[in-house]
Amino acid sequence: MQCPYCGENHPDYAKFCPTTGQPISTQPDSAFQPGRRSSLPVVLGGVMVIIVLAFVVLWIFDPWGFFHRGSFPPAHQSTQPEPTATSPAPTPAKISTWTPIPTVKTNPNPIPVPTRTPTTASSCPGAAPQRLSIGDWAWVCTQSDRLIVRTSPEPGDNEKFRIYPGTEVEVIGGPRCSDQSSWWLVRVSGGTQVFREKLVYLEQESSGWVREGSDNKDPYYLCKR
Repeated sequence: MQCPYCGENHPDYAKFCPTTGQPISTQPDSAFQPGRRSSLPVVLGGVMVIIVLAFVVLWIFDPWGFFHRGSFPPAHQSTQPEPTATSPAPTPAKISTWTPIPTVKTNPNPIPVPTRTPTTASSCPGAAPQRLSIGDWAWVCTQSDRLIVRTSPEPGDNEKFRIYPGTEVEVIGGPRCSDQSSWWLVRVSGGTQVFREKLVYLEQESSGWVREGSDNKDPYYLCKR
């Protein structure tokens, strides 16, 4: 067999020229032989048959209810027929309601409400007339001196701290008479500025005894608000 490109002879079974690399075989490829039928239509026909069979099976059995949806009433709906003129619909039974009437319970042992009893004006021996009473709010009304708060209603080594002029206190006890003075038990709020060897602030409320008055400079040390 001769190569049409270079003219060299080659064996009959050779399909390509080893010199030029061009095909030299005159035999047609079996894949392109005329008269050979393609298998593509057969494959497509088989696929269509499978699809049709699957559709028929789903239509008959319908496991998910896609094809027969709406043909049967849902499970939650009643299948009983609607009442007609010959069979009147039953009327619901009337349910009687009872509303309890609240009763007001009286407390046989009421808690007594404390009442404030005014203190009559009096005076301790040698002291100015008393102008305070328990429950009053008062303030230190000295001109410049700090008022001594003591642990007991008497002079001595019992000083707790001193409060500055203008400080507000609450009268919670008294009076007591001692050293020609009227003494009152007062409560001082936490955070109040006091003098205890130096200027400090109370971390919490404290109580103690103070004189109501008086001396030649200040007729009263503690005045009512």
